[in-house]
Amino acid sequence: MKKRWIVAVAVALGLAGVLGQQVSLPKPEGPRVEVVASTINAKVKVPGCTRDANGQVVCAVTFESQAQTNQSVVVLHSSVRAVAPDGFSYPGYLVVEGGTTDGTKTTFSLPAGGRANGRLVFPGVPQEVGVFPLMQLGGLEFRGLPVAGAAPAQAEPSGQAKQSTASAASAPLSRPSGNTWEAWEGRISLGPWHALYVAKDGTVWAWGRNQDGELGIGKKSEVELKPVRVQGLTDVVAVVAGHGHSLALRKDGTVWAWGQNDRGQVGPTANPLVPTQVRGLTDVVKIAAATQTSYALKRDGSVWAWGWGRWGMLGTGDFEDRLIPTQVKLPARVQAISVIAETVAAALDVDGAVYTWGNPWANQLGTDQT
Repeated sequence: MKKRWIVAVAVALGLAGVLGQQVSLPKPEGPRVEVVASTINAKVKVPGCTRDANGQVVCAVTFESQAQTNQSVVVLHSSVRAVAPDGFSYPGYLVVEGGTTDGTKTTFSLPAGGRANGRLVFPGVPQEVGVFPLMQLGGLEFRGLPVAGAAPAQAEPSGQAKQSTASAASAPLSRPSGNTWEAWEGRISLGPWHALYVAKDGTVWAWGRNQDGELGIGKKSEVELKPVRVQGLTDVVAVVAGHGHSLALRKDGTVWAWGQNDRGQVGPTANPLVPTQVRGLTDVVKIAAATQTSYALKRDGSVWAWGWGRWGMLGTGDFEDRLIPTQVKLPARVQAISVIAETVAAALDVDGAVYTWGNPWANQLGTDQT
């Protein structure tokens, strides 16, 4: 079957009838999703996702301001989408109590220290398809709780069999398992201006802004509205979209980078327009990226960083930029790495201890030191 691609676009039809509906969400179960959106200095929480009476995927969302001033927040519909494991992307939109929603965006007021309640709505997701919601806020890739798909519809039964089918249809959808998260882990990444996706065949596809060559198509352009294939990459298992650069991890443990390279975040090659192998890195199992900094976790538990050294983002004990990956000074073997709000890096060691470094403008380090 020919692969279909849908780029998240503005939802102009069907909004009037949907926006006036009251959505009743079940009592949340399982883990909450909670992150800090640095661009609006607020906590964003998703207490639960479900399907409403009309079969739409709906997620409750709250914004809790940590700012000292009132704000007007704008979220484009194009930054809201639900993604299936095969890469099919379904458009959605955000609705906030007291806000306004038109065909392209939602605007709402977030008072200083206050709270705004809303919901993400995805009207076009088929019942049998499992998805997870995505929302982009500045440099933050925000993932909601996965929503499992229902079993495919069968032929119309009759008699007692029809009654049994009706009872099953009224039962709640099964809750997603841990494998639901793993199905998408590393395969899709949203940067502030562009998106990357790893297809099942190991190729990489990209869309969005391309002014710095971050799409890896061999040229610069204003924007690519439809997914385009990144040149020269196969057997890819994970991707990361930075601010203006991109990273990819292949099955063989090598790391490839392309795009903006003003601070060495790609490596010694000046602004490559196609993927270039990062020197000195092998046996890598995970990658991460900040605004102008890149990270790699190797199988031996060591963490390596290159790019912008400001604020100590490289974890090397100084503020110097690095063109070549340099080992981060950590006292123990690491099992996971992450970037927080583009300015703080974090590592989880094998004993469960967390290490942070970088610019703690909102106390993300969890200490009283920088």
